[in-house]
Amino acid sequence: MILKDYLLNIYSAPELAQVNEKWLSRPVNLEEIHDLHVFLSQCELESSSFKKAGPHRKDDWELGWSGHGITTEYPDFPDLPYYFKKNTHVRIGDKAYRDLSGLTELCLLRTIQDVAFASELLKRAQAVIEFGCGTGHNLSYLASRIPHNLYGADWAKSAVERIVEAGIVESGRAFRVDYFDKATFQAPPEPYVAFTNASLEQSGENYKEFINFLFTDEECIGGIHIEPISDLVSPSHDLNKFSIDYAKRRAYLTNFYEYMKNSGKIILVAKDFELGSKFISGYQLLIWAK
Repeated sequence: MILKDYLLNIYSAPELAQVNEKWLSRPVNLEEIHDLHVFLSQCELESSSFKKAGPHRKDDWELGWSGHGITTEYPDFPDLPYYFKKNTHVRIGDKAYRDLSGLTELCLLRTIQDVAFASELLKRAQAVIEFGCGTGHNLSYLASRIPHNLYGADWAKSAVERIVEAGIVESGRAFRVDYFDKATFQAPPEPYVAFTNASLEQSGENYKEFINFLFTDEECIGGIHIEPISDLVSPSHDLNKFSIDYAKRRAYLTNFYEYMKNSGKIILVAKDFELGSKFISGYQLLIWAK
């Protein structure tokens, strides 16, 4: 089967039209997990010792983005975080699958990014900055999809240095920004869209100071966030219930949608596509504008 076959009930026809054909036509080999009770029990056991998000993880990411957490095995997927290679399962809707073809989670993420960056919001911007850019793999992909000036920021110095050395962004377009330290907050000097992808999650309930920086920065016209936003997830089936609980145990974003909804900003998209990895359907999409 090809990936599109699994997405027909996930995306609307207009959304599918925005997705790069290379992902839709990609052959995948997914084996459905029929006993979800056993699967989720195993997930809970395996994840019981996982670390919580927060500033104490900074050294982990510093080490990882210096090279130890990056795989170069896949020429078509440069600068790939090692955790994509390690993931053995994906979630699509209310079903879980063993991923026998590999990297399906990344392909699902790319489909969400294609939908997100087709937003009308981009027409008002000259630049996009990814906060929490890590290895720069998202920026490398965006460079092939949008014409904007690209910037990268991360709390790990190793990540900031690497994305310049690898030629992912130009010198002067990489910043060190720590969600927990407002003294580090900085952004492009031209009208920009702020982008986060599974990085703001690390701020837990401490995202407000950073988000308020974006709200007050005159050059920021809005934001695109692909994050585990649990208050966008409906507890309508067991996979979603586990996902909500898992996000809580990992101390991921707390009441983020509620905060954004009450901020007075325009919410253009707030959607759970029910796509994710073994432990979490963690790719909710929120797009806002001033």
